[in-house]
Amino acid sequence: MNVKFKEGQVVIYTKGDEYQIGKIKSLNETHAFVWYHGGDTAARTDLTMLIPIDDVGEINKFSPIINEYCMEEILTK
Repeated sequence: MNVKFKEGQVVIYTKGDEYQIGKIKSLNETHAFVWYHGGDTAARTDLTMLIPIDDVGEINKFSPIINEYCMEEILTK
């Protein structure tokens, strides 16, 4: 199992210069299922596109976060 990531961890998804905040629902060796919104659906995401966040204050380094409108819902999952 990948020790860099864990279930329940907050992550930043990167695609070019776009960022999304997410929270890992479940994972395996190469992918994680990540919540990017307040609903129950989690998106399968390659781990190479994720940055682990250990301190919520680190989120401020990434801008703009395109799903910022649901950040509070994601963080409280």
